[in-house]
Amino acid sequence: MRTVSAPSRLVLGDEGFDFCPGCGYGSVLLALGEVVRELNRPVVFIIDIGCVDFMTAHLPGDVMMGPHGRASVLAAGYKRVNPDATVCAIQGDGAFAGIGATETLHTAARGEPITVIVLNNGVLADTGGQMAPTTTAGQVTTTTPAGRTAEFGTAVAFLEMIAGLPGVTYAERVAISSAPRIRRVHRALSAAFDVQQAGGGLSVVEVVSPCPTHWRQEPAAAWEQVRELTGSSYPVGVVADRRAAERRR
Repeated sequence: MRTVSAPSRLVLGDEGFDFCPGCGYGSVLLALGEVVRELNRPVVFIIDIGCVDFMTAHLPGDVMMGPHGRASVLAAGYKRVNPDATVCAIQGDGAFAGIGATETLHTAARGEPITVIVLNNGVLADTGGQMAPTTTAGQVTTTTPAGRTAEFGTAVAFLEMIAGLPGVTYAERVAISSAPRIRRVHRALSAAFDVQQAGGGLSVVEVVSPCPTHWRQEPAAAWEQVRELTGSSYPVGVVADRRAAERRR
């Protein structure tokens, strides 16, 4: 037997990951490790509060953590002080589109030259699986046991909202639901970092990720739910790409 591919030991570590079985965050970490290795330069990661903070021990670079929802502005501040640094903020959907919505909006409006990775599983997973801004209609959470109904509003497609701002150079949504789509995660992250390396504005990659624990599903069923979500509420693909326009300036 010949090994043709193996996870980066720098990222995986001797004890493996700390995520729940079937969580998509580990796949994102492995893709991120490959992209950073290809960059061949150090990356500073700004981690938000939530399940994303389980990434802290595995990220291939220096790590900082700030208040919940403020990772994007902390990353922007670090970049302004260290303009030659490659800076990446990692947030959950609750931090990105909920408690940190104001910070996200103005980071995008200013076109801060950082990379933001958003992990969207549709619930506030780290605090018990409550409804999030991204929870879709009918989705069961601990605070919507009968499913999200109209009285709780509708899911917020925040990526599309900020993608219309000129400060957003690149925005793409990808998903953890199949091997080809996981490979697309790698390509999207690589494109986002390329924007920063080229001196562009904000680059954002949203990853729709399964959460079998709080969706109360087996991993295979959770992957299927991701496929349903990306076929309706959160379509995958490039949402904004202003790289060519910026090069012409």
